[in-house]
Amino acid sequence: MVFSVTSTFSFTGDMAATLNTLTNVQGADATKTLATLSTVNYPTTQPAPNAPVKPNADNQLVFMNQSTGWWLENLNSGAVYYLPFSNYVNWGYKDASGNVYHIDMTISNLLMPNKTKTTTRDSATNAFTIVFEEKFGMGRTDVRTM
Repeated sequence: MVFSVTSTFSFTGDMAATLNTLTNVQGADATKTLATLSTVNYPTTQPAPNAPVKPNADNQLVFMNQSTGWWLENLNSGAVYYLPFSNYVNWGYKDASGNVYHIDMTISNLLMPNKTKTTTRDSATNAFTIVFEEKFGMGRTDVRTM
């Protein structure tokens, strides 16, 4: 049996807004752009014992600076995709060169719809449509088929 999931994202709001502006971050470092992303996803120094190993903090500032239009385009194209990697990463970004960057859950939890609003089932095709609650105007609809 083949199982497939198709996610479609939508956005109602200011496509130029960033997560920094949506969450009222003051003094955001605007020098952090896609050009400054590092392919080193984790610190090279050993953290303190039992400390969380979170993804590259500078890269997270880059993701906070991206417009909602960028997020929408990259979610729908698959460049930003579900990547269950650790307790701190469940989404990733793959650039045109194939480099993968881990997105910290504190960021993805701000914008990625992840709470079910409605679920419907098409009995003829056995497809389930799941509509998620919007976050800052970002919507998501999944269609799951078997």
